[in-house]
Amino acid sequence: MKKILILLVVLLVIAGCGSYVAEEAMEEELEADGGDAEVDIDGEEISIEYSDDEVEYTVEGTAGDGWCDEDLFLNVEGMTDDGEMTYTVEVYGVEESGDYEGLCKGEVTWISSDGSMYYVYYFDEDEEHGHVILTGDGVFASYNMEYDF
Repeated sequence: MKKILILLVVLLVIAGCGSYVAEEAMEEELEADGGDAEVDIDGEEISIEYSDDEVEYTVEGTAGDGWCDEDLFLNVEGMTDDGEMTYTVEVYGVEESGDYEGLCKGEVTWISSDGSMYYVYYFDEDEEHGHVILTGDGVFASYNMEYDF
């Protein structure tokens, strides 16, 4: 899971890097703990394959070039010791009306053998203020909550 989080952070930084430099840096970071990675960046299109003794996953996505670029999309599919998982992130752009006017809207979906989680988040450019709507269905509980930050 650590590698997926590192990967997601690196993907968000990628827009400002040359593709070859970014590919090499990502492969080096992912392979640092002994795994095998193949990274391909073609313009804004990103493709990653990764495997080690514990996980195997592929990433397909489109990098955005701004704080709320509606072209940003990321899909991660993988296999762990616990089973299959899918993680999807999509950004829809700045809300133009309603309760969240002026905030960026994104959606995240996580589905695994342990359950699922879905949230819609709205945030400002500094990511200091926003609103999250979270729903989930796990092995031990189902939940539905909202909070501001």
